[in-house]
Amino acid sequence: MLLSVRSLLAQEPTFQEFLQQFPKATLPYSFDTAALKDQIETGVPVKVKRLDWSYYQFLPELERSAQFSSKPVHPEPVAVFETDDFYAVLYNIARGLTRGTKTYSISIFEKNGAYVGTHFIAGVDNQHLTTATIDEQLNARIEGFN
Repeated sequence: MLLSVRSLLAQEPTFQEFLQQFPKATLPYSFDTAALKDQIETGVPVKVKRLDWSYYQFLPELERSAQFSSKPVHPEPVAVFETDDFYAVLYNIARGLTRGTKTYSISIFEKNGAYVGTHFIAGVDNQHLTTATIDEQLNARIEGFN
């Protein structure tokens, strides 16, 4: 079977297909602090869908994140937000089989799909809890607990 460059390019996902991998959510958005605390106490993770590898290209921060750990990175889509000027995707950066640990990041894109940036926004492990409320302008108010 002979594959043409054209057929390979046709298989590349679009930015809109990438956005469709995330459940739509409205702003303001707040993390459920009680649910995150429960993950620490019980160690029982919430079962979620992982982002298919073909969409990793839209999250350039994943490569940098992977450089600091030998464990594989598996982004888990949490939400997509839309404002007048931007899209934002919220996801957990799962590593290996780590249970009870969540590292939530938000990546911002211009409406045309141009990447703007990524920030850690919330997380939980056996010692720390960080929550956030994201407002309508994609500003986050972050709170940390020990």
